[in-house]
Amino acid sequence: MSNYIFLDLDGVLNNTTYLMSILDEWGLDPKNISVLKKICEDFDCKVVLSSSWRRDFNPDTSVRISSSYNIEWAKLIAKTFKDANINFVGITDFSNDRYLGWDRIGQIRRYIEKHLDKKDKYIIIDDEDIFGGAGWLSNKEKQMYSHFIRTRATYGLTEDAYDKARKIFNK
Repeated sequence: MSNYIFLDLDGVLNNTTYLMSILDEWGLDPKNISVLKKICEDFDCKVVLSSSWRRDFNPDTSVRISSSYNIEWAKLIAKTFKDANINFVGITDFSNDRYLGWDRIGQIRRYIEKHLDKKDKYIIIDDEDIFGGAGWLSNKEKQMYSHFIRTRATYGLTEDAYDKARKIFNK
């Protein structure tokens, strides 16, 4: 049995409060990274990127060719994961079969169906309403809602999210 985190980045590992404090720079909030690291360590989690930033990654954490801005972000994220000893194992697919081409929940569902065993547990961390934004949901996707931890873009990943993750993984 394994534990997985489907991870968005904007509004989860960075947040508006932190970004306003560093103004001319960009970065990931060390507090948010600390909470992610704690979840990963305490529950032996594997991380799958579901963020739109996944387009700049290969599953082996190497950077794909993209715009120079995206390459810098991808390098920062890869270095952050490596330094925090976060077990990054993959990315969701790029299919946009759904409402207005926005299908994050479907992408996560397909990854689960393809890569996870029935005994595996998972959480989905995102600051956006990926269920409401999908337009329509299959029954399997409706059941996934109980695995969803929504962060606030103002603060990102907090201890409150850790508590919710603990409850899901300890079920």
